[in-house]
Amino acid sequence: MKHLIIQLQPERELSLNEKDAIKLIECIGLTPRIYTGNDNGKYINLDFSSNDVKKLWSQINRELLGNPKIGIWIRNVSIITCEGKNGWDDYLLLSHYDRNERLDSF
Repeated sequence: MKHLIIQLQPERELSLNEKDAIKLIECIGLTPRIYTGNDNGKYINLDFSSNDVKKLWSQINRELLGNPKIGIWIRNVSIITCEGKNGWDDYLLLSHYDRNERLDSF
């Protein structure tokens, strides 16, 4: 079982309430473990577990990031990472609000 985490940093853009975003995520059938914190700004981690994170990433790309109601907002306020072959020691950076960051792929 591997983990894929969407870290929302809602203070980056206030156009959508994070509770509404989480409801939309749950509406497409995804039920992450949710935990929050504050590290120089509030964050919400949505932790998804899957035996097939590549398939999960494909679903997130299609149904969340491609969703006109929430996709742009998620891209503007989130960092999305996934465990690599060696757990978090070689994690993949799949999406980042800073478009200058180099992203990984499967």
